[in-house]
Amino acid sequence: MITENAIQTRFESKYEVDPVTFCWLWTAGTTDGYGRFWVDGEMVYAHRWSYEWFREPLPPWEPGGMELHHICGRQTCVNPWHLELVTRGAHMDTEGQRKLTEDQVLEIRARSAFGDTRKELGLRFGVSQQQISNIIRRENWKHI
Repeated sequence: MITENAIQTRFESKYEVDPVTFCWLWTAGTTDGYGRFWVDGEMVYAHRWSYEWFREPLPPWEPGGMELHHICGRQTCVNPWHLELVTRGAHMDTEGQRKLTEDQVLEIRARSAFGDTRKELGLRFGVSQQQISNIIRRENWKHI
């Protein structure tokens, strides 16, 4: 069995810290966009392991129960302080539904026209790249 310190050291070698957002971005293997790694012969989700290691145990999973939500909106983030326990309903309501103002939408379109990438815009405004794409293509916020 590997010691707990060895597991933490191995975990810490598999992410890089974003100096702007302080996200711990997973650089190793992923499944469905979420970091994964081996712990004691079992493949685990890195963000779940991080939450339990640094914060508190997660409740047992049950349908309609509590889930981890990435406050930063980045699936590859394993920073335990960017994760919060929420109900399934709250998770679905908040995932990808951050509110923007009309001024922010106009700024997104202007910055895009001047070359900012969807990734850069998503990080700047705290929304997904898909939301940025929808705004730029006027699929969202059609009225402005």
